[in-house]
Amino acid sequence: MEPYRILIVGAEAGQLRALREALATLPAEVLEARHGEEAFRLIRTSAPQLILVETVLPGMSGFEVAAALARDPATAGIPFVLVGALGAPQETVRGLELGAEDYLVAPIDAEELRARVRRILRRAQGNVQEPPLASGTLDVISLPSLLQVLEGERATTRLLLQRGSEQGEILLAGGQVVDAVQRRRRGKAAVYQLLTWSEGRFLMLPSQGNAGAAPIDASMQGLLMEGLRRLDEGRELRQVLQDGGGPLGLQARLLGTLLRNAPPGTAAVVTLLDGSRTLDQVVLDSPVEEWRTLQIVEYLFQVSALESAALSRSRRQSPRLPLEVPEDNQGLRAKLTAPTYNLSAGGVFLQSATLRAVGDCIRLQFRLPGRAQPVQVIGEVVWHNLDPGKAGGLGMGLRFLDLAAEDREIVERYLREAILRRIEGSLENA
Repeated sequence: MEPYRILIVGAEAGQLRALREALATLPAEVLEARHGEEAFRLIRTSAPQLILVETVLPGMSGFEVAAALARDPATAGIPFVLVGALGAPQETVRGLELGAEDYLVAPIDAEELRARVRRILRRAQGNVQEPPLASGTLDVISLPSLLQVLEGERATTRLLLQRGSEQGEILLAGGQVVDAVQRRRRGKAAVYQLLTWSEGRFLMLPSQGNAGAAPIDASMQGLLMEGLRRLDEGRELRQVLQDGGGPLGLQARLLGTLLRNAPPGTAAVVTLLDGSRTLDQVVLDSPVEEWRTLQIVEYLFQVSALESAALSRSRRQSPRLPLEVPEDNQGLRAKLTAPTYNLSAGGVFLQSATLRAVGDCIRLQFRLPGRAQPVQVIGEVVWHNLDPGKAGGLGMGLRFLDLAAEDREIVERYLREAILRRIEGSLENA
């Protein structure tokens, strides 16, 4: 077997040595460059099959090197991996959006690095060199049906899928899925996303072994049943969320809170809600499958945390969440039909069968978790919902007139923390 040619681009001597030693047991010729210009000289003369690029370099950063690789037709086909000292979601997302096969955080486990390198090189070379065992289209045989056939035959194979410019890969051993990849998605998330494809082509290729694969701890039937359930729910979520097709942006303060505190999967989805992507683009670029991505976006819509030019003005508000109404409220003679406020930092919505006139003022008092003293504020009635069939039901919206700055910050913090907990639950416990 011809040795692979792998180029390492890095300025830190210790990190270079660690990467070189980790790759030493592979059949690989390892080349080294200390900065971007040297890397491009070596690429032109040596034609490496894989490039490992540190993010921090003298002159051009690793991200700039990656962008230049992707722009140049002569290098665009060479897979590359970014290596960073920080695992911040923003850096990971930035690297993957530039086209990186992976983003690794130093220090890197040597065995993990070798496994990832073998997998990337196998995938990069296999599409061209291996004759297919079988091929077809997903409109003739659906992916669930195809996987069931392969399970029955206890097949060990690589299943390559293509839909337009999108690609995916599923590895099977003995008829069970052991690994999968689709864009930035890995493992189960990739399988669930590929199960949403109703059209496209597939190729079955001989397996080159599953060294480096991350085993999926689910049976074929379990994967298929769960994937189809998510497909059905995802369709329902899309019907709720289609609202003009404009770019979606998360309000800045909430975005900062989620990026600082959310787990990587959640933060990576939230990062995409930067006001530059439509719903379809967010789903396409998400590292988790469509169903989970839509769950997060749908919840943010529910609490009015998303801003979009495509949304009606009534939905472009500050985030709001239910809060129980205490019994010691003063000045509220209208009988409430629900035991909650729909709370935001700017006001509240009260479900009530008896409406006060627009312009009337009501003294409100409510308690927030973790705060001993109740918040007291004057609310002015500014609008009515006269249709009990609409979201929120019959009631009236009040604008806070004299909410103290300290209390406003407490309300905003409560809303941000509550939204974070809800989103974490929808993603991590699904």
